[in-house]
Amino acid sequence: MNEHSVVRPIQTVAADVVQPGDVLLMRGRSELSTLIAWASDSVYSHSAVMADDGRLYESITHGIMSVPLAPRLAEGSPVYLVDAFRPVAYDRSPLSEQERAQVVAHGTGLLGLQYATSELAMIGIVVAVRGKSFPGAPMWLRSVLRAAFDSLLSDDAGKMTCSEFVYRCFAENAARPKGRLAPEIVVTPPPDPPLPYTGNVRKLIEEVWSLLRPQHKARFLQTEVDMAGSATPTDLERRIGDVSAAELEALASEVRARLGIGEQVPAQFKSAARSALQGLPEAVLPFAATHPKGVSPGDLARTPSHQPLGRLMQAPDWHG
Repeated sequence: MNEHSVVRPIQTVAADVVQPGDVLLMRGRSELSTLIAWASDSVYSHSAVMADDGRLYESITHGIMSVPLAPRLAEGSPVYLVDAFRPVAYDRSPLSEQERAQVVAHGTGLLGLQYATSELAMIGIVVAVRGKSFPGAPMWLRSVLRAAFDSLLSDDAGKMTCSEFVYRCFAENAARPKGRLAPEIVVTPPPDPPLPYTGNVRKLIEEVWSLLRPQHKARFLQTEVDMAGSATPTDLERRIGDVSAAELEALASEVRARLGIGEQVPAQFKSAARSALQGLPEAVLPFAATHPKGVSPGDLARTPSHQPLGRLMQAPDWHG
């Protein structure tokens, strides 16, 4: 088992320890939150970036907004827990005040953009299936799998999920060279055994239905009917499992070319390809191969670029 496949311990800390540029990961109370956490093999369903004056930036159904942190930590909070993480540079050194300011400034420039509601279903399927198919596959191949699935996602940066927003704040700010502060996205083996989804599916459908705009509801209803009839998550994994490893390997160069990384693949990817049977405990995607829209709360929790700072709040009724 590698260090990123286990939950790192978090101690309780006071809210005044957080600084602008820190990352907050949360677990919401809704069924959609349960699904997001399950899909990303994580306890978390939501993410945000701390700004100034006790406020945080986040992408929610109303769009990318600036809201006070205090209500999230108070009684009656809409979340079960809030954990704070401190970002570090690639060499694990603390970010400077200028770098933190650049992260916050980029988030400020994104305020007002829409949440990626219309793409939520596709993102959820991609995130869930890419992590749960091909158990036992070598890590270099799993990394290619992730890149292949992420290539299905839209490049529309005008609508963002919460984790995409956080990732872009670090990866696309004014720091130079571009991407210097991007979190390292670690690809890990799936849980063993894989965890079943135990949420309330009917309630989940009602929640997603309420989020969709009228013009998307008819399409979503048909998708719901189709999935209820023949495409459970297990069915999706089985169908993808029909593709052979050899076929995936043949597509690897094409996927890398589409993502613009060409031969700029880390050495551990190449060495793993030469000894695929041995596999790797983990693999780190290069910045150019990480699709911002495919980043999940679990990715932001597992990255070595975010060091656990402490738990700011845990509701009495949380039993995770």
